[in-house]
Amino acid sequence: MFADMRKREMARYDRKLLLQAYERSLMGTDRLMAMFVNFFAGLGQK
Repeated sequence: MFADMRKREMARYDRKLLLQAYERSLMGTDRLMAMFVNFFAGLGQK
C-alpha cells in the first residue's frame, strides 16, 4: 500500500517535470523538446 502511494506521488512529480519541460520547449529550446519526445517514445515501448 505504501508503495502504491509512493508510485502515485512519483507520477505526480513526473507530470510536473514534464509540464515544465513542455513549457520550456515552447519557449524554443529544441534540445528539451527532443528530450521530451524521446521520453514519450521510451514510455510507449514499456
